[in-house]
Amino acid sequence: SLPDSICQLRCLTRLDVGSNGLECLPASVGDLACLESLFLENNRLTSLPGTIGNLQRLRILHLHDNRLTSLPGSIGEMSGLQGLQLRHNSLMNLPSIIGKLSSLRYLHLGHNYLTALPATIGNLSELRRLYLHDNSLESLPATIAYLSRLEKLCLEGNRLTSIPESIGKLAELRCLHLQQNYLENLPAAIARLSRLEKLHLEDNHLISLPHIVGNLAGLESLYLHNNRLTSLPATVAKLLRLERLHLEGNCLASLPKMIGNLPALRRLQLEHNRLVSLPASIQNLSRIGKLRLGSSCVIDSPKAISS
Repeated sequence: SLPDSICQLRCLTRLDVGSNGLECLPASVGDLACLESLFLENNRLTSLPGTIGNLQRLRILHLHDNRLTSLPGSIGEMSGLQGLQLRHNSLMNLPSIIGKLSSLRYLHLGHNYLTALPATIGNLSELRRLYLHDNSLESLPATIAYLSRLEKLCLEGNRLTSIPESIGKLAELRCLHLQQNYLENLPAAIARLSRLEKLHLEDNHLISLPHIVGNLAGLESLYLHNNRLTSLPATVAKLLRLERLHLEGNCLASLPKMIGNLPALRRLQLEHNRLVSLPASIQNLSRIGKLRLGSSCVIDSPKAISS
């Protein structure tokens, strides 16, 4: 346990006791009124004392790689908290009071056992980065749309079968990770994410893409490998900033005729599909550095590619 003597250091602003084999914290930790940063990662903590909510000046709290199964309700009293690290614990749910952390900028909850999120998560209006990967989430609350400043959302490795239409309201989103779920389709509203730069959709059950995916004008990387796509919408050719396009491991029999209109494309992966030909426009991809066609059964390709 943390020695009580440390909790007598009332002027302490930073405390790092990570990797110390701690199994519990004393209630007196709440007496560290000046504490701004608390690092408790890689210990053996299974719970936190309710007095932790007394740390009103705390800005950074790292609790990753412990054995926490729940959070105390008093955590909602830490209104100045800006960073909360909880990855690699045993959390099965979040208290709704977490929505009171109105100053939070990053929240890391990856590698837990969460099956749902409280609707109050939409109250985290300052949040920039939200990590929820490798949990057991089956759905998302519509209130996620209220995270108006969110720039990065990581949801890979869950059990999602759909994404709410409200995701289209995340106007500042730059990076969206949805790989390794059970998605069969995408909401049309995803095309409203005009600032999106990276979209990870690999290892799902997608059979098609909405045609308005071409509206993602800022997209630079699109990962669609290992799905069940049989075709691509022609509007893919409108993604003029696209540099990486991963399509390997699908059921594509053809590509859009104007796919060669992607002036920024540097990497195109097409292996393990059912392609028998390539459109003539593919020879216009002047910046292409990697073109992978292995096991795609291409028997007819433009002369420029063949040579």
